[in-house]
Amino acid sequence: MTELVLFDNGLSGPLPAELGDLTHLRVIRMMNNELSGSLAPWLGSFPDLMELDLGRNQFSGEIPPEVGRLKNLTWLNLTGNELSGAIPSELGNLQQLKQLNLDSNRLSGSIPGELGMLKTLDGLNLSHNQLSGAIPAELVNLTNTYWLDLSYNRLNGAVPDEWVTASIDESPNTAFAPRLWGNQLEGTIFASNDPTTDVLFEGIRFSYPSDMIESVWPEIAAGVHPTPGGVEWEGDPTHYSLTFASLSGPAAFQRTWGTWLQLPPQIRIYPVAIMESNEFIRARIEGLRQLLETKPNSSTNEIPMLPWINATQVFRAQVRYLDFQNGRGVRFITQYRQDPGPVTDEEIFYTFQGLTNDGANYVVASFTLSTAVLPDTLDFESQEFREFEKKNYQEYLTEQVATLEALPSKEFEPDLAILDQIVASLEVQP
Repeated sequence: MTELVLFDNGLSGPLPAELGDLTHLRVIRMMNNELSGSLAPWLGSFPDLMELDLGRNQFSGEIPPEVGRLKNLTWLNLTGNELSGAIPSELGNLQQLKQLNLDSNRLSGSIPGELGMLKTLDGLNLSHNQLSGAIPAELVNLTNTYWLDLSYNRLNGAVPDEWVTASIDESPNTAFAPRLWGNQLEGTIFASNDPTTDVLFEGIRFSYPSDMIESVWPEIAAGVHPTPGGVEWEGDPTHYSLTFASLSGPAAFQRTWGTWLQLPPQIRIYPVAIMESNEFIRARIEGLRQLLETKPNSSTNEIPMLPWINATQVFRAQVRYLDFQNGRGVRFITQYRQDPGPVTDEEIFYTFQGLTNDGANYVVASFTLSTAVLPDTLDFESQEFREFEKKNYQEYLTEQVATLEALPSKEFEPDLAILDQIVASLEVQP
């Protein structure tokens, strides 16, 4: 046997030790079950194993260092378990590894610098753990990594210089924007003891309720360039970014793998001068300008939006034109999908798209939302999905939009009125 694929079942209990006899295995996929117990050292005894996916189970205890013997491993996913203890430094031996996902566990201690030896790594996710100490300097060696998430830990100290963009016109050495919010790193803006907290970063000001958000992570986020030979709308220009973090705040802020868009609650400021060389983005900026001039009542057409998402803007609901301190824009609730599907609680979000009065800056605010009137997730076995399949898609969307339009702002979490207040408090003079 070379592949053992048992994901998305109701399997429970510990892994049977007899699996260790299947020494020719190349793939083990057992995610999304109810498996429990500890991860045994025999997991390191598969010389040909390339993929080990035990994510979203109930495994506890430590990650056995013997996993570092799997020299051919390219994918290691232990996401969403109850694993504790330190990350074994032996994982630095996995020189073929492309994806390492240890997020949403109870891992503690420092991040081993040996992970910086994983030169082929595409993605590293250590978020939502209890990791502490400084960010190892060795992680700057991960020059092929396009996704690095250290958010929601207890990290402190300074961010490595190689990851910092000193000015909006300067690009760092790295090709990715690491996710660092929800830590105690230098530069974090923590909530005050007052009812509201004022934020000032590089000439960008706003206020937020102190009891809803625990901290804000401000940064100049490096531009992500299109892949070689890619299309013009790929990538993301350099911008100012302020990300909200709150483990005790709105439930929608806590999603660790919910919407595939992976949108954190965030305010972004894009200098228009940097973006106008891109015809695709320039057309979106002009489209927003025209929308704000005419302010049509109908929301049947797509509202221009940045950052660009590789999917369709399925609908627009709760459309409101909203001014901030030195500009104006439009806020709405939407969902993006690549295929027709039900409107779910985990995929809707609030976004504001605006421009400063001088036209120099494009302003974006995006917040994940939750409401009781929508199903939580896309469950193909659910009654909601069976009902969805029976309906005409456009009629279904019309019904969903009408339902969302009828909801008062407080029926959303967070309350739409509170999000509007945050946006209205913005003053953008970077």
